[in-house]
Amino acid sequence: MRRFAALFILLWNVVPLKAQDQKIFRDTLDGAFDVSHFLFDLHGFLPIISPITEPAVGYGGSLMNAVFIPKEQVEGERKFKMPDVALFEGGLTENGSWYAGGGYMGFWNNDRLRYRGFAGFGSINLTYYGFSDLLDRDFAIEYNLQSTFIHQEANWRIGQTDLFVGGSYRYLETTVSSQRDPDGLVPAVDREITTSRLGVQVQFDHRDDVFSPTGGYISSVSINYAPERLGSSRNFGQVQWYLHYYQPIGSKWIMGFRTQAN
Repeated sequence: MRRFAALFILLWNVVPLKAQDQKIFRDTLDGAFDVSHFLFDLHGFLPIISPITEPAVGYGGSLMNAVFIPKEQVEGERKFKMPDVALFEGGLTENGSWYAGGGYMGFWNNDRLRYRGFAGFGSINLTYYGFSDLLDRDFAIEYNLQSTFIHQEANWRIGQTDLFVGGSYRYLETTVSSQRDPDGLVPAVDREITTSRLGVQVQFDHRDDVFSPTGGYISSVSINYAPERLGSSRNFGQVQWYLHYYQPIGSKWIMGFRTQAN
């Protein structure tokens, strides 16, 4: 479904295909569907439409648009320069829930510095029925969650290795509101929660591709702390580790493993 929608929109926005010596959406080696030539060489964009079928918020849809920004290749350079990517996304459902946001992924200074920045806002309408088996609207509590999210992260490569060290900052503010809360379901202290968090991390990235890896692995260890002095509602810390591993199976399949600990 997602692949068909993306292909339809891409074809609708491209003119004229037959005049190109190289077919825009075909790989030159095996003739398979491939959008890399359109994205990198023709400075294209990749819109993706996705349905939302979550019963808690009703039916809806989301639209994400990724714009690839290629780097200028110097003649004689053998190493491919990763393009920067700008992302924009938004969604809406039938009960009035919506969200919108954007981000940027930068691979700078010949991939010695990697940057990721994201920001967004969402307003989600939900209904709480308690622990009753009967979904009685007379006793249901309708409430709204509004959240603002900001994430900034930068990682520096150590020498010519696959080892990166870096830091991050994350801000999350959530507000809970309801016109009816008879039993004090949400304590006053939890109606407005703010997380303002600093982090440091060490990554080892041995994947063959950042966007769609077919082999290799990436592992990361991070230490994060959200103090009240930085604006958080509560003091807390977190240590996180994860490993993503990719292994080709034959010529058409890729097997992926993921493990994580907090």
